[in-house]
Parts: sequence; structure tokens; C-alpha cells
Amino acid sequence: MLRSSTMSSTEQTANGGAHNGERIRTETSRRPLQHLSAMPSWWRDVLAYRYESRHGASQPLLIALRDGYLNIYAEGQSALKVAFDTRRNGDVRVRCNIHRKYVLGQASKVEYLDFDGLQVTQGRDRTLVQTYAGPETLHGWVEAARSYSGDEKKGVAIIANRHPNVIDVEMALPADEPGEPNGRRVANRMDIVALEQHGKGIRLSFYEAKLFSNPGLRAEDLNPPVLKQLRTYRDYVSQPIRRQQILKPYRNACSVLAAIDRMRGFEPEPLMQEVSKGAPFDLDTEPRLVMFDYHGRGVGNEAAWQKHARILTENCIVIQSKTPEEIELRRQQT
Repeated sequence: MLRSSTMSSTEQTANGGAHNGERIRTETSRRPLQHLSAMPSWWRDVLAYRYESRHGASQPLLIALRDGYLNIYAEGQSALKVAFDTRRNGDVRVRCNIHRKYVLGQASKVEYLDFDGLQVTQGRDRTLVQTYAGPETLHGWVEAARSYSGDEKKGVAIIANRHPNVIDVEMALPADEPGEPNGRRVANRMDIVALEQHGKGIRLSFYEAKLFSNPGLRAEDLNPPVLKQLRTYRDYVSQPIRRQQILKPYRNACSVLAAIDRMRGFEPEPLMQEVSKGAPFDLDTEPRLVMFDYHGRGVGNEAAWQKHARILTENCIVIQSKTPEEIELRRQQT
């Protein structure tokens, strides 16, 4: 299963975290894809890798298309960033980055190391840090990355891998201008982006995921912060200028992700294929709220929760279940 994301580089702003300011522009060229289709050994390992999540479930690494590169996710942590240099003669060179703590397990002023498919190196002098020895090396990186993942990210990974119509996680959008003169530019980030059938066309749908324990779901004044968050998302994607900034790259992303799906040896999600072939494509401006408890404990005090649950269901589309394995995202909307 594959995921996509990413707007013009001039619209990027530093956003911190694993994304490091990436935005919705999905323009990986054909040459890098041709390079990957030759299936270098490290890439075969990425496509074939499975880790065991709870209950013995086998999960593939989640691949997200960003601004000219790929992010390889393990339970919401970016285990590997895969970029490419295309030289004048047309040759493609892999230029990957991996966080130092996933390789050496220690902090350093140099946070990211370089990986060329054969060796992990550091700095301009390319000091050797690690030689890639196949799946066992990848396993070490993935398990290290997973050790930093929280319950919400783990739950989102389970939901995404259960729904092949999910094409992105942690969708980062360019920040709008601040509403106040001295305000800060705030970037938006949606947890899940999926395709769904809508009439004779297909549309993007957006989901915000929260654990039941998240304080943003509750407020004494019955105006929980999550409702403001969803309104911000709604206002953002409702802007006419944003619509095409979102739809155009995601249509392109569906083509790229379908190609990578085939490298993995299975038929791409039908909705993804239809979008890549030019099917009518739009977006739903009403984001949905997904709620669960990773450990299946539910909401805790049921009586105290009811007043908050009522406010949420009256003001947004809610999908909830005790565990992420039981969450069902919409695939068709009439």
C-alpha cells in the first residue's frame, strides 16, 4: 500500500518534524521511477519488508510521495527519505537520508546521515558509518524508528494499511497568512487522506485522528479545541485557490503510487487507477474526525464522556471505535 503527498517549493516553509517543511507537490520525474523499476536490492528490500504489529498482524512500510522524493514510514516515523539526483547525461543517483538515531541510537549535532544504496556516510568527506547488508540492516532502522512512535501514529498506520484507498498520511499544507498583523503563519497537517467514490466521480476526503484520551476532544465550555482545528482545515480546503493546489498534485501522485504498487507485485487500488486515468476528481471540504483507543480501553468514564461526544457528533462527522482495527473509513459517498 502506498501513500502520496506534497505545492510549489516557493510556498514551502519550515515545519519541523520528519517532514521538514514539505508540501503537496507530487512531481517525481519518470527517470527516478525508471531507476527504481530496475529494482536495486535496497529498494526490493523496502518493498518486501513487513514488520509485525500487535496481534501478530503483518504490515508493509508505508510509502509517501513528497516534493520530489519519497518518505518511507514505519508506524508514522520516517525511517528513510529517498531522493534522487538526475545528472546531465540522464543517469540517476540515489541520495537518501536517515536519522542518525535510527542507525547509531545517539544524539548528535549532525541529525541526518546519507545513504546511497550501499553505504551510510556522514558529512562532506563521506565518513563511513555503516555498510548496507540487506534486510537485516533495514530491519534495524525500522525497529529503531518504531520505538519512537506513539499510540496515535501506530493507530493511524493500522487504519491506513487496512484501507488501500488511503493515499496519504500527515498531509502537510502551506501555511496561510496570519489573521492578525503580528500573528504567526500556521501550517496545516491532516492525518489521513483517502479516495472515495462520489456519484460518477472520485473525491479526496480528509481525516483527523485522535485518541479518546486526547484533551483536545473535551472542554468545560463544550467548545473543544478539535472543533477549531477542523474548522481551520475546512476553511483552508474551501479556498478556491487551494482546490487546484491540492487536486492537481494528488492526481499525479495516484499515477506514481500506482506504478510503485505494481513494483510491489499487486494491482493498484481501482480508485487510484481511475484518478490517474483522468476520472472526474474533486475534494470534500468537510474533514472527518476519527477517534479510537490504541489499547481498546474505550473512552474511560462513559457518563462524563457523553456530553463531549454529543457536541462532537453535532458539529462534525465522527467515526469512532474502541480500536484502530475496527475503524472503517468511507469508500463510497452518494
